[in-house]
This record gives sequence, C-alpha cells and structure tokens, in this order.
Amino acid sequence: MTTARQLIEQLNKLDPDTTVVFQYLTHEHTDYSVDEFEARAWELEYTNFGDQMSIIMNEWLADTEVEV
Repeated sequence: MTTARQLIEQLNKLDPDTTVVFQYLTHEHTDYSVDEFEARAWELEYTNFGDQMSIIMNEWLADTEVEV
C-alpha cells in the first residue's frame, strides 16, 4: 500500500517542472471509513490493480488528439 509520504518522496525525485498525469484516491473520496479503506488498499497490493490503472490511463492518453 502506498502512503502519501511515499508519493511525496517519489515526486520529490522528479524535476519540479516535469509534466505528470496522476490520479489518487483516499478514503475521503469514498464511503469507506479510514480502516475499511486501508484494508481494501492493502488487498489491492495483491492484485493487478496497478497494471490495470496504467492500461486505462494510457488508453485515455491515446484517445487525445494533439499536435505538438
């Protein structure tokens, strides 16, 4: 399970001007209590959740049409 501290540490390793596309979810975004959310987040560690989210976000990027 990734914590806010770990996310901040990862972002601090990037050049501050690096463009990022991100999505995060905390218990405040759900109807779960802190404990319920944490238990579910731990369970996601044992699934292909990260891979599936990467696929979705890459599909979203591919759906955008931009000229550079």
